Amino acid sequence: MEKAQSLLSLFLCQKHMLHNCFSLLTIFNKSFIIAFKSNLLKELKKEGFFMSVESVKKFFIENGLENTIIKLEEGSATVDLAAKALGVEPALIAKTLSFRLKDRAILIVTKGDARVDNRKYKDFFNTKAKMLDHDEVAEITGHPVGGVCPFGLLTPIEVYLDVSLKNFEYVYPAAGSAFTALKIKPLKMQELTHAIFIDVCK
Repeated sequence: MEKAQSLLSLFLCQKHMLHNCFSLLTIFNKSFIIAFKSNLLKELKKEGFFMSVESVKKFFIENGLENTIIKLEEGSATVDLAAKALGVEPALIAKTLSFRLKDRAILIVTKGDARVDNRKYKDFFNTKAKMLDHDEVAEITGHPVGGVCPFGLLTPIEVYLDVSLKNFEYVYPAAGSAFTALKIKPLKMQELTHAIFIDVCK
């Protein structure tokens, strides 16, 4: 009887030790994952993974202009969020849309509350409107979705401005991230990007 009780006590003790070991491993794994993510983000940043905003700054400096980037406390990945963060009407947000045009990509910048009219688009470009997917956008423009703008692009891309932008003295496009924007005159944006004004929205 005493032997059986001793074995039971030993079993319970070992079980408790195993439980503590698993608990420690769980804590260690969580800490390891957090540390790994932190170090990975630091390395990615060193490699220029988050250089999108910097490329926009560089673009303006190279064009003899001051750094006009506005840092936002809240994300502005959508027109409504951007308008709220900047304290302006949604129409004043200049959204940059990325399209696949046959063998190349193009960017069309429109006012915030405008939508591309498929008929107008097809009449102008002689093809149906087909937007790039998220991975393509970042790969081609160098900017993440939510931060796409016609400045500081990774590769040369044709830029078009919808005539709807001419209704405003200033508009607010993104500036390389969902937490940055800038204030610019539509005609100045045309000058800097060598864009063409077209009428493809409704």
